[in-house]
Amino acid sequence: LSQIRDKSYYAPVLIEDPSFTFLPDPERFNRNSQFFGSYNGLLKLSSKLTAKLNLACEKNRISNVQVYENAYFINNDTISFTDQIEAIKKPYSYSATTDIRYAIDPKRLLQVSSAYSFEGPDTDINALYGSSLPLHGFLKMKNGFSKNVLNYTQRISKQNALILEVKDYYNNLKQDFNVAPSVYKLNSNAADMQSVLWKKHSWQGTATIYGLSKTTKYTTFLSVAGSRNNFNSLLE
Repeated sequence: LSQIRDKSYYAPVLIEDPSFTFLPDPERFNRNSQFFGSYNGLLKLSSKLTAKLNLACEKNRISNVQVYENAYFINNDTISFTDQIEAIKKPYSYSATTDIRYAIDPKRLLQVSSAYSFEGPDTDINALYGSSLPLHGFLKMKNGFSKNVLNYTQRISKQNALILEVKDYYNNLKQDFNVAPSVYKLNSNAADMQSVLWKKHSWQGTATIYGLSKTTKYTTFLSVAGSRNNFNSLLE
């Protein structure tokens, strides 16, 4: 759910996984082995200080084999071709979230929240198309994301409250894709390689005043935001 909310702060995935995008029914074709573990902790360090901790780890191994047979009947002769694709995909995900709250006094609250994740699939593909040379492809992705939020809340009066909040997002996405033999180089022993590195940094600061009068509720806020993107791509 948090990834859906923060989707706009993630760098886009440019190299799509070519091995698991065209299957009509994944439950019918894929073999899946999965490991999942998590830890949740709630600590009350003092009457004013509490902390929450969540750790999660997930690792999968998905494999499939696809065989296509084509037969052509021409003048009482039969010409047949067989294509075979074997793919192994190993998705993984590690994440940690923390939430620390400190009640400075009955009117003031300081909260620090952090979320970190590191994930990506490693995909190994072996394909044989008819009588052509075997084709081997390997896609490796490392996707690191961090989110840090600092929130300060102060009750000004019975009808007014002030909230100051700073958010910082950072995403580091790296993809490496290799294909052998080369599809465009003359040397049949050569390989094609594409590497993509995308770094996206975003931040936002907001000051909000909530108020309540006898007849209405009102909100006044001031917000500033910025972002920076660094992109590098290498094809050889």
